[in-house]
Amino acid sequence: MLPSVPQFVPSRPQGPPAPPPFAAGPVMPVNAAVAAGTQRPKIRMQAPETPAVRRSALPSPEELGIADGPRVATAPTSGTPVRPSGTASAPAAGIDWNAIRQRLERLGARGFNLARLASGDYRIAILLPQRQGSGTHHVEVEANSEAAAIFTALDQAEQWARK
Repeated sequence: MLPSVPQFVPSRPQGPPAPPPFAAGPVMPVNAAVAAGTQRPKIRMQAPETPAVRRSALPSPEELGIADGPRVATAPTSGTPVRPSGTASAPAAGIDWNAIRQRLERLGARGFNLARLASGDYRIAILLPQRQGSGTHHVEVEANSEAAAIFTALDQAEQWARK
């Protein structure tokens, strides 16, 4: 037989003392009628109605003192470009972009880029598909106004397409 070995029985670990039982904490204020049980609270899942918002109308350009600038007609399909009257840098509002886009679509343009240079001039580049193959033909024009650059470049692109 084996000699008897005293067995070790672990005691419970001694941790921090147990917290005291809950003490009466702050109490939420309660409506007396609700506390008495005579009236049940009404819960509504709807936000209160807000007063109607008054809409204001935008003032007209004339009321703001903005004059209606000169209109630029669309350029003919050939000939000299139409240049706006006035300053060298005409506002873009005078250009009929719908007509410009139609001309670009008729040419089958793959894309175009219009940039204002540091000198104040404008540069437009138009990419046209080659007649044969998958390349592109590049038309680039610089002019002193946006309209002149656009219409000159479109005229050159249309001349190239007719060749």
